[in-house]
Amino acid sequence: MEYPLRLLVTSVGSLVATNLFEGLHRLGRDRFFVVGTSTESEAAGNYACDAVVRVPPTLDRQRWAQVLAQWGEETRPDLWIPTRDDDVCALAQLAADVRLPGQAMVGAPSAADLIRDKWLSFRFAIEHGLPVAPSADAPDSALALAGQHGYPLIVKPRCGYGTRGTRLVFDAGQLGRVFATGGSWIAQPFLNPAPGWDADLPDPSLGMPLWYSYRDPGQYSVVSVIGPTGRVALIGATLNTMVCGRPERSMRVTDPLLIQVGRDYAQALADVGWRGPVNVQCRRLPDGRYLMFELAGRLAGGLGAREVLGMPDVWQALEAWCPGRIPPPDPLRTSVGAVAVKESHTVPLSAADIHTFETTGRWNRCS
Repeated sequence: MEYPLRLLVTSVGSLVATNLFEGLHRLGRDRFFVVGTSTESEAAGNYACDAVVRVPPTLDRQRWAQVLAQWGEETRPDLWIPTRDDDVCALAQLAADVRLPGQAMVGAPSAADLIRDKWLSFRFAIEHGLPVAPSADAPDSALALAGQHGYPLIVKPRCGYGTRGTRLVFDAGQLGRVFATGGSWIAQPFLNPAPGWDADLPDPSLGMPLWYSYRDPGQYSVVSVIGPTGRVALIGATLNTMVCGRPERSMRVTDPLLIQVGRDYAQALADVGWRGPVNVQCRRLPDGRYLMFELAGRLAGGLGAREVLGMPDVWQALEAWCPGRIPPPDPLRTSVGAVAVKESHTVPLSAADIHTFETTGRWNRCS
């Protein structure tokens, strides 16, 4: 069979990759030949690919780049798509160092770094006059931030992802201990939380619950894609309820103030060399203003929600980079909801497939 578009997708076990595969199925899975990378033999996304290769962890940048470049030479993709923040920076550097077959959905390495590093994102916003949440990267300035805005503060790793390591800090003692653990941290005020947000917080005097996640109904997200020529295309905006760092419920938002914030960030990033998706995450203040608190330079975990809310995330990204290769979604076959909710699904994995990947470091649908 002749496939019109060959995609190389990194970290196919990630949530973003799962949502990407959903989008490819909506467009017609047989229109694509998908090769992936993975570190885990039991990642369901491995076996959603047509072929997959085992790679070292992205933090082992040199070995990761060697394996990925070789895989690209073997499979000759039309488009390389990163699905994790670490992959974005690593692929941007690889694309700058090596002439890859096809196009990589990334921009300049310096732009990738400022998107991933939350302190650099803050400095970038200030320099370009863009609305941004007040931020601090040191204990003294974080204490000053608490003096201005009160507790709790949100403290998170400068280069973290998926809310890993993120903490709500309620006093100066906690704040000092977080910064004393080492690593690089950024503190931000807890902007405009929902009424009664703290009603279900665990009581530490009773011990810590085995499972717990703060439910946040106030995360706004504006997503655009910057094509290889630097043209910005808006995909859309949503209001998301976040649980464990994932959007469990989403609604479409058309507020022009929010849309403009997303456009302004995407254009500013395009001007400094970024190419690919831009996810601008915001909080809304009581006076109606929106402040960015975090950026992402990849397809976002909420893309599945946007697609069922009438925003064809995957198609728009593909169209920006490979125009005319894939027809747009058929509106007669696409249901558009007022609300999108995320449900988990169960995937059976073959023992033979797992064994093949574990022993050879590869899996191919046709083998």
